[in-house]
Amino acid sequence: MMDRITIIHGDSNEVLPKLAAEQKPHVIYLDPMYPLRVKTNAPLSKKEMVIARKLLGPDPSAEDMVAMALNYASSHVVLKRPYYVEPNPDAVTAYKARSTRFEIYSRHKSASFLESDNAEQE
Repeated sequence: MMDRITIIHGDSNEVLPKLAAEQKPHVIYLDPMYPLRVKTNAPLSKKEMVIARKLLGPDPSAEDMVAMALNYASSHVVLKRPYYVEPNPDAVTAYKARSTRFEIYSRHKSASFLESDNAEQE
């Protein structure tokens, strides 16, 4: 299976238009920086993350990233999100982990095969 997977690291705003011109990907996986969590009495973020956020600036909204990626993916977009962010109702399904949720968005109207997979997983 690994011979069918290509991992490309970069800014999605720059990479996706070039990729789509060459070969439209079936699935696009988005792993943006988590939004800042405002919580009282919580420890501060690690120093490295504070510096990274200052250097990189704000991420575009997750919804904007998904909308852009759906223009380039031929099938699905997977968005990694923190568990504490409200789920997006446009996602066809989501897989939950301890501190993360993976939301699946589809270019197709029905993704019932994903929903049945998710039901089996729970």
